[in-house]
Amino acid sequence: MIRMRNEPIDVFKFVDMPEDGDPKPCWPWTGSVGGRADDQRGYFSVAGVKWLAYRLIYVLVHGPLHEDDKVRHKCDNPICCNPYHLVVGTQSDNENDKYDRDRYGFPTRLLERVLKWGDEGMPQDAIAALVTEQFGIIVTQQRVSDIINGARRARQTAAIKTRKEKSK
Repeated sequence: MIRMRNEPIDVFKFVDMPEDGDPKPCWPWTGSVGGRADDQRGYFSVAGVKWLAYRLIYVLVHGPLHEDDKVRHKCDNPICCNPYHLVVGTQSDNENDKYDRDRYGFPTRLLERVLKWGDEGMPQDAIAALVTEQFGIIVTQQRVSDIINGARRARQTAAIKTRKEKSK
C-alpha cells in the first residue's frame, strides 16, 4: 500500500477561508491543534516534518523564513491562518506583543468578553464553555478565573480595578 504524503499546499484544506479570499477576517485553522489545553495553534505535517500551520502558510505566501524568525498574529488569534494577519519578528517581539496586548495569548476581544460575563455573574465554567464555542479557542475554568481576578498582566489588573471602582 502506497502512503500518500501531504504536499505543502494541502495545508489550505484545513483553513476556513471566505470564498472571495477577503483578507479582513481571521481564517481559522480547522485541523488538529496542539495537545495541551493552552496550545491552540494548528499543526500540519509535510514529508514527516511537523509545521505550525500558520508558519507554513506564511512561507507559502510570503517566502522563506530564518529558523529563528517568529511568525506573529496581528489579530492575536492563534488559530488564524490568514496570511494578511501574519507578520515576522523575533521572540522578543512576540513576548512584547503578549505584554503590550495584555492578552494571556488570547485576543483582546475574548478577554473583554470574559470580564463582561464575569461582571454579569456567569459561572466560570460556563464562561469557559462559551468562549470555546464562540471563539474556537479552548479556555479552561482556571484560565477564566485568572483573567477575572487579574492574576497576570498589569494593565488587566488596572482595568479590573477601574471596573470595581465604577461599581461602588
